[in-house]
Amino acid sequence: MASTGVCLTAGSGATPAKARRVTGITVGQGMAGVRLGDDASVVERRLGKPRRVAAPVWSYRYGLAVGFDYWGHVDDMAVSSSTIRTATGIGPGSTPRELRRRYPRARCYPMRMQSVRPFCFVRSRYRGRGVESDFLFGKGLKQIDIYYR
Repeated sequence: MASTGVCLTAGSGATPAKARRVTGITVGQGMAGVRLGDDASVVERRLGKPRRVAAPVWSYRYGLAVGFDYWGHVDDMAVSSSTIRTATGIGPGSTPRELRRRYPRARCYPMRMQSVRPFCFVRSRYRGRGVESDFLFGKGLKQIDIYYR
């Protein structure tokens, strides 16, 4: 996983005491140093305190959100920032053609919703469970979601 050089700041008020380094997206596993199945203490250690908590989702700067299951383990992550990308360079702003070129197993479908089209996904397994990595497009890639299926 390649580092993007972006800093995700801890806290939600004035100047944070610490800044956390944000790394890229690993399709089928996680993003920003957090992996599916990690518990809340791991997330806080790697990303700091969230800016906003609307249980079960913690929201951070740069369009990063982490969702938790009933037991407090990460089961969903999403990002909508162009600063967090995969090691192959795919991130918000990328085109469907770039995605299919770098991830040949990606399946893409047109969607007839006004805000998002097309929709692509990559299915895989991680920690013994099925995972889906979704890529939602508008004018370029708008959001990446990684979650247990």
